Amino acid sequence: MAKFETVQSRNSHYCEELKTGRHLLGNKIGENLTPSEAGFRMGVLKEQQRARKRFKFKNPNYQRKTSN
Repeated sequence: MAKFETVQSRNSHYCEELKTGRHLLGNKIGENLTPSEAGFRMGVLKEQQRARKRFKFKNPNYQRKTSN
């Protein structure tokens, strides 16, 4: 598995892999995703979505301190 700099970069790579159905990184570049690999990626994306919702619920007045 490739090392990602940030969670956002991992999520964007997983999203692109799910759209194309092929590996974009690592030693399997260009090979089709198996159903279990696709399921794992979908699970990671769903969990990140749930974590964002929980954080926003617990911290409704949070403002980012850096500009991106």
